[in-house]
Amino acid sequence: MPGYFCYLLRSLKTKRSTATYIGFTTKPERRIRQHNGEIKSGAKRTIKSRPWEFCCIISGFPNKRVALKFEYMWTYPQKSRMTKKVFPSRMVGWKRRLKVLGYLVDLPVWSQLHLTCNFSKEEYQTHFTENENCVVKSSLLSDIVDVHKERMGGGSGRLSRVGESCSVCSSSSSSSSSNFNETIRPQWTCPTCSSSTHLTCLATHSLSISSSSSSSLIPSRAVCPTCSFSLDWIHVVRATLQTESDLEESVDDEENDDSSSFSDSSLASEEEEDEIFDLTQEEN
Repeated sequence: MPGYFCYLLRSLKTKRSTATYIGFTTKPERRIRQHNGEIKSGAKRTIKSRPWEFCCIISGFPNKRVALKFEYMWTYPQKSRMTKKVFPSRMVGWKRRLKVLGYLVDLPVWSQLHLTCNFSKEEYQTHFTENENCVVKSSLLSDIVDVHKERMGGGSGRLSRVGESCSVCSSSSSSSSSNFNETIRPQWTCPTCSSSTHLTCLATHSLSISSSSSSSLIPSRAVCPTCSFSLDWIHVVRATLQTESDLEESVDDEENDDSSSFSDSSLASEEEEDEIFDLTQEEN
């Protein structure tokens, strides 16, 4: 299962260089080598400001699309409707980029993911405002690569297969069904008993035995209908959204250098889509 990472690079070309680069990758170790010209590919916009080093790497995204949306908001806080009032102009320098990061992980849309912020040096971590909505670590790059495995202990997720039944509703997918939603539905597999449950059925079951408010639409914790194993709901969602189709769409990021990687009308206009991979460079 691949990991999805967003990262912040700092240029080391000169002592006074303020060039930064925000990007997305599934292979941080390979990506930094590409940016520094050690191997082929790498964004063209980073060539002039080599060498680069990681300031931080953000992990814990459930799929590629979510990671790309975060990358866009971090790169263009002055354009996103959720951040432009706080950051009305372009942010220059790694310290300001970390300030934007601290604001983002505190937004409800991202705080529910409880992301992990991995800093390569204590110098960078000290300029990040810690909060309870994210996990902060000082990690070596080799440790960061596998951090998503530690966060993916919530079982596995996939699209339901024909003939596979749900442990709650007992219905199975049918190849003869005319309704796509009845043919293919997201399912979660319990890591303890290996029983499979539709995500919607799991939510209904978990809410029915929860002591939280009856008006809640999403449970805070998921409870397996078969063995009663429980875990935070976000870990179930993170596992379930990693479907077979998502794996097929997850191409290596080096194939999409300097191209538009995320397009959403709620966040980006057509003109902004051409600038997803932003390089803020201001040499003194």
